[in-house]
Amino acid sequence: METGEFGESVQRYVRASGYSQKELADALGLHPKVLSRKLNNSGNAHLTHLEVQRIITALARWQAISTQDEAIHLLKLAQMRPNSFSAEEWQQTPLNQLVVKRPQSLSSNGSRTSMHVLRHNLPAPTTRLIGREWAVDRLMQILERDEVRLLTLVGTGGSGKSRLALHVASALVDKFPQGVWYVALAGVSDPALVPMSIIQALNIKLTHVVPLMQNLTSYLRNKQLLLVLDNFEHLGEAAAVVDEILAAAPGLKVLVTSRVVLHLYGEHEFNVPPLDVPDPGIEIKTVELAQYGAIQLFVERAQAVMPDFTLTPENVSCIAQICARVDGLPLALE
Repeated sequence: METGEFGESVQRYVRASGYSQKELADALGLHPKVLSRKLNNSGNAHLTHLEVQRIITALARWQAISTQDEAIHLLKLAQMRPNSFSAEEWQQTPLNQLVVKRPQSLSSNGSRTSMHVLRHNLPAPTTRLIGREWAVDRLMQILERDEVRLLTLVGTGGSGKSRLALHVASALVDKFPQGVWYVALAGVSDPALVPMSIIQALNIKLTHVVPLMQNLTSYLRNKQLLLVLDNFEHLGEAAAVVDEILAAAPGLKVLVTSRVVLHLYGEHEFNVPPLDVPDPGIEIKTVELAQYGAIQLFVERAQAVMPDFTLTPENVSCIAQICARVDGLPLALE
């Protein structure tokens, strides 16, 4: 990522705040020289999307930036979009402490009074998404294409499909007038119950004189929304339900997580791999190992129970071996 202007702006903010670049490096878990090279695009050193997000979060925490506009401007300088932070992340500390300009009210002609009406039932994340920046960007691009109406995230159990889908869905809430709706299917054992699960997630008031599917398709017909169907692999017979509602509602998009594809016409498939892991047989510097997604996840979860835990030259080899032995699967690392 070429981020020359971003690096210059960050250095100005850090100096003005009274903090040092070394303190910023410490907050990112980077050596100060490595951060300096990344900020200045020296050689092959470049900032990752995750590092940009963590830098902006640190600046907000230090009150080096005070408005959301400043944060968004930094994202643009880093060639990233405002929705690189999910709706939930904007509402969490320290980003929620940034001053937001009040949206202008629309004329009172029955239209909305705010430009930022968000509607969803997505569960709030309790941890940050790690090592998936490239996947988030790619999925956002795919789902924003008009012709893509069914996208299935496919991967082995524990690969992080659900977490990735929720993150992407939360970033797209304001793209759909009728919102984004999450349907948890892990506990549903009978494919015949899928329509009712969707109806309950959407809070549809049933008309008992018509069949269940007619209730569902009638509700969705003129809606523009994103439906997230999580853990679909054991409900293959219900693929016909997905096919039927997509045919009935041209404004509907469906994001599915599953260990197998649905085999529906028009389905787009996205394979979710495990997190990247280093080769334990190759000697790599500690600071470089810290860039691997699996290592980052291990360290962050370890710090949740041992706040002083850090990656050191003494423990890094052992951690790399652990990450490799579980193949970088997020659930196994958890």
